[in-house]
Formats: sequence, structure tokens, C-alpha cells
Amino acid sequence: MKAVSVIIPCHNARGTLGACLEALRTQTVKPSEVIVVDDASTDGSGEIAARFGAVVIRSDEPLSAGRARTIGKARGGGGIIAFTDADAVPQANWVEKVLSAFERYPEASGVGGAILDGSRGIAGRLEYLSNFSEYIGSRKPGQVSTIPTINVAYRYEAIQGIDFIPTTAGEDTTFNAEIGSRGGCLIFDPSIRVTHIPSRRGLLSFFRNQYRCGRAFVYPRMRYPLRGQVFLRYPLLLLCMPRLMVLLARYLFTEHLISFIVLLPLLAAGEVCRTAGVLHQRRVEKS
Repeated sequence: MKAVSVIIPCHNARGTLGACLEALRTQTVKPSEVIVVDDASTDGSGEIAARFGAVVIRSDEPLSAGRARTIGKARGGGGIIAFTDADAVPQANWVEKVLSAFERYPEASGVGGAILDGSRGIAGRLEYLSNFSEYIGSRKPGQVSTIPTINVAYRYEAIQGIDFIPTTAGEDTTFNAEIGSRGGCLIFDPSIRVTHIPSRRGLLSFFRNQYRCGRAFVYPRMRYPLRGQVFLRYPLLLLCMPRLMVLLARYLFTEHLISFIVLLPLLAAGEVCRTAGVLHQRRVEKS
């Protein structure tokens, strides 16, 4: 059985980190190590990680999630390098399912799976509906172009020489695009599951995050042949809010449909913020 190193970037995650680490401690197949990269936390997150027996890499200077993941990846051993977030709770058989998926898909450079909604308020629910629609549990398994680092694992040898860009949004898409450009492939397996428990509070926080997601959309599509490049060539198409139509299609026959309809006005407002982020970053990239 291959060794599995789990990497968790962490910034002020006191409210959720313990649940994440407890889930990893009680896995049906234990990871060989859990590495928490403490990104200048001021709430005692590093101490919580240490109490759970994690390897803690502390930075007193702010890093970004991308740099934190790169640091953790460099510290991890061989075998499998798995990533999750401090606000995620892996299911009890998460490591077991990761290893099983690599056995079933020997061609895979990386595998990842479903992201379930554990939100506690409207802002968290909006974030889930807007940003994780591709990774709901009812999606069929198969090859994909990217998987968020909240729930993904890679073969050690497949990611050597590849680092995350030093940002906190879009770094996973760029990382996965680089893997694809080198001939690697990613497999989505819905049996590999984590529950996202966002710490985000309030609508303003949601709208800010959507703006940041819009900016993150641009960087990888300026550099790799990814779906969505048409919106960078013809940005006026974004005024039609095409993502809302895509989201509706994904949720149409799922348990999320009613929430999507009820929250549609706020989701639309979020799309306005996201579009503003795309347009801003597009100007930056072209300047």
C-alpha cells in the first residue's frame, strides 16, 4: 500500500480545523502523515494541529494558499500527495477511496471527488451553489480537466517540478492545467467525498469572494487551452450571465434545485461581481 501524505494549508481556521483533523485521525486507512502549513495564523490554529499530531510548518509571514500547498508538497513523502482544506471534513473512508481509485485508474496522475455542502448560513450556501456545481455527488465518474484542491490527490511522480502559483484563488486550476499540458490526466470519482464547512459569513464576504473567483478565472485561461476562453475573447458575452444557465442545467434534477431557484437573485448579484473580477484581471493581463 502506497504512503499517503495529506497537505492542509491553514490560515486562522480554528473553528473548522479540529473537525478536519479528527476526520483524518479516524480514517479507515490512516494517512502516513498529515502536514498543516500554518499561514501566519493568529488564532492558535497551529497549536490545534500540533495537538492532533500533525506536522506543522509555521510561517510568520502571509503566504497564500498556493505557496502553502507548494511548501507542504515539498515536505511530503513519496507515494500519494493528497490535498484538502482546513474547512473540509473528509469522509471516514476518504484515504481508502483515494487509494482504490488509483488502483482502478492506473493511468491517472490525480484523482478527486465530490464536495458536499456543510454550510451553516446563506453565504456558505451561495458559495457552494456557485462554485462547486461540477463536483456534486451525483456527477458520473470520468476524466476531467481540473479538481479543486479541497478534495484531490496526486501520484508523487506526476507532480514533480510543478508548483502552485502563489495566490489564494485559481492556483488549483493552473496546477492541474500544467499537469494536463505534460500529458497527465485527472479522474473524478464521486465516492471520494469531503464536506465543505465554509467559515465565510455575510453576503459581503460572498460577493468579495465572487470577485476574486472572477479574477482567478482569467490567469489559467490566458496560458492554457481551457474551457471558457471564449469569454476572454468576447467579454460582452458575460453580460448574458451564461454561468447561471450552466448552473441551472447541473442542478435541474438534483436536491439543490429548490435552493438554487430561491437564491437566484443573490446568485445573479454574485455573477455581476464575478464578471467585474474577470474584466479587471483581463485588463491587467493585457496591460
